[in-house]
Amino acid sequence: PLYVAQVKLVQVLGSALAPFFTWFAPVAIRRLPEGEAAHPFFANSVFLFHAVNCCCTIGMWFLTPLVWHPLFGSLPFDPMLFAILLLGQMIYALGNPVSIGTLRPGKTWQALRATTVTIALTVAGCAALGAVAGAQGVAWGRFIGASAYTLVLAAGTVRDLRIRFPWGRMLLLSLVPCAAIIGTMETVMGWPLWLDLIAAFAGCVLVLALAFRFRLDPL
Repeated sequence: PLYVAQVKLVQVLGSALAPFFTWFAPVAIRRLPEGEAAHPFFANSVFLFHAVNCCCTIGMWFLTPLVWHPLFGSLPFDPMLFAILLLGQMIYALGNPVSIGTLRPGKTWQALRATTVTIALTVAGCAALGAVAGAQGVAWGRFIGASAYTLVLAAGTVRDLRIRFPWGRMLLLSLVPCAAIIGTMETVMGWPLWLDLIAAFAGCVLVLALAFRFRLDPL
């Protein structure tokens, strides 16, 4: 029950980010024929998406303890398990905007390839790690599968379209939610409301400040 409850919560992150891809996919399809002229648009869109992705991840980390007991009663909250699932979902969410290469006519099979690899690695990882580390091992299996999903889609897009995504800058943004989660894992569950809100706000401000500082060309 604990694993299922935390999986359901982290899936909220994907739902929160869905409107971006609803906007981005048709625009990307329309601009793909422009070739290299559209590359700055793609790179900048993915960078800004990941900034929002990181902000949502930080917000979920600090606000989940506030709603956990009202939603799930006496079910205990496992910070480590939730951290693994949440960071895995953050990586998985990045797979949608970097899947631009699959939007071309005749290339949708590449999405099926990525999904197949993801399922295979997730099942193998969950089985192997779950037998050793229980629910946290299963969560690591999902993390591996989510990482593979994004990497396979990104590799196909970079290979076929030669888009130069700002990987270094996105990694820098990713360090903020990672540091926030690791640094507060042992204490976040007992924080008062005002401290959770301040921490979430400060983390998001830092991400957006870095995104502004290292922004790419305007859309």
